[in-house]
This record gives sequence, structure tokens and C-alpha cells, in this order.
Amino acid sequence: MLAVVVTACGPQPEPTVTIDFTSLFDDEPYVTLTPSHPGEINYNSYCAHCHGYNGEGQHPNTVDNTLSLGMETVPAHDATGHTWEHPDELLVQVILEGIDNPLNQYPMSGWGYVLDEQDALDIIDYMRQWWTAEQMAHQAAITERWNTRYDDIPPVN
Repeated sequence: MLAVVVTACGPQPEPTVTIDFTSLFDDEPYVTLTPSHPGEINYNSYCAHCHGYNGEGQHPNTVDNTLSLGMETVPAHDATGHTWEHPDELLVQVILEGIDNPLNQYPMSGWGYVLDEQDALDIIDYMRQWWTAEQMAHQAAITERWNTRYDDIPPVN
């Protein structure tokens, strides 16, 4: 048995790794990202790590720790969440400016330094795939009411 331990603990040969780089120099790209929706790449890049890659919200394994710190959990963007209860304009503002809510310990970074309004609208439209038809209709009606109510108000400088 001692011989097995000594042999196992002795110097091991370095593994050989062979990488074929020829595909990097071909006419075709090595990796092709073909999103199914214009908002998919930005959602996956900026939102999914907190809100879930399928809009399911904060990962269940992290919820107890978040709650023990006295903070609110990260909401889902799918049909189980409340994103569909807000107008597009408010969602765009949250995506671009973030949420600074120290009372509820519910902060979210804004992404306006890398995303523009159209990017935010694409992300919102991408999230709609997880909503029911009724939720989409409700959200469209809220957005329309928001637009009707605030279209005539001049912006604050």
C-alpha cells in the first residue's frame, strides 16, 4: 500500500493540450452568436446574472443569505414576477438609471452608460416572451395610459 501512495504522490507528467487555431483564421467566425431576439444578448449580458436567464428571478440558493442581510430579493421578470405591471417608460428608466432604494435595501445598478433607450426597449420586449397573453395585454394598456397621461407634460430640465 505504501508503494501506491508514494507513486500517486510522486511527480506527475504535465498534461498535453493541443489547440487547433486554424478555425480562427478561416472566413467563417469561430463563434457565431445569433440571438433569437434583439434584446437577448443585452438581457443575458446585463440582467440575467441577477434576474435569471429565463426571467425566474434570484437563484433560490442565494435567497436566505439576501434575506438574512435585511435586503429584498431580486424579482423575477417572468409571469411570476411583477415586471409586467409597469409601463415601458418606467422599465426603461429602471434599466438605464437603476434603482437606489436604501429604505428597502433593493439597489440595482443602472446600465445607461452602455445601453441606450432602444436597447432597454429591446430588453423589455425580450422579457415579454415569459409573460402570459393577459399580462402582455395589461402591460400594453398601462403603457398606453402612461403615454396618454404624460405626452403633454414638458420635460424637466
